[in-house]
Amino acid sequence: MVTRSEAQGELGQALALAQGAIYSAEKDRRNPHLMNDYATLQSVIKATRKPLADNGLSLTCAPVVEDGKAGVAWTLRHSSGEWEAGVLLMPLGQGRGTTPMQNVGSCASYAHRYVRMHLLACVAGDHVDGNTDERVKAPSNKRPPVNDSKRTAPTVDTLSPAWLSWRKRLEASTLSLDVLEAWCTAHKRPLPHAMTLPQWRKLCEWLEGPGAAIITSWSK
Repeated sequence: MVTRSEAQGELGQALALAQGAIYSAEKDRRNPHLMNDYATLQSVIKATRKPLADNGLSLTCAPVVEDGKAGVAWTLRHSSGEWEAGVLLMPLGQGRGTTPMQNVGSCASYAHRYVRMHLLACVAGDHVDGNTDERVKAPSNKRPPVNDSKRTAPTVDTLSPAWLSWRKRLEASTLSLDVLEAWCTAHKRPLPHAMTLPQWRKLCEWLEGPGAAIITSWSK
């Protein structure tokens, strides 16, 4: 069950902007049993910490043990005082050669990773933020891609059906493109046509939620 503060406008706006700035978490470890690469909790935190901080957000995950289950009680906070919180618990396993405390720690780490990835729309992949000095680790059975350090997310195609359909919906609403662009400029955000695809998708999601009302109120 998720609980929230009564007001959600500023938290929703900040979360949308943070999600637009979050790229994939690097797959930094290999599962020796399934033989697949995955992103550790450390990698997910690294991918999400700065976008959260840049937008006045914090995410805490406190370990919880209850009725044979373990996990985290998480709280997403915004500097305005708005928040939302919940609990994610997993059954405690009995791994061979592990102590009860190690099992608790494993459940808490898994829960923290799942909460952070799903709440912040952070996926595990080979594309990390090009503004950092991190390099993508290629799977061991593949050659590294050429000029991998220069890869960037694709920008919006203003001739695509998705963009044209979005423009029509925007024109039919109470929010005009001019006002939206003015808000982006005032808040030092890229204009919609100059956004990367992830940024634009997050903008669309935010506008369908609290965003349109926030911008309309700001423009008055």
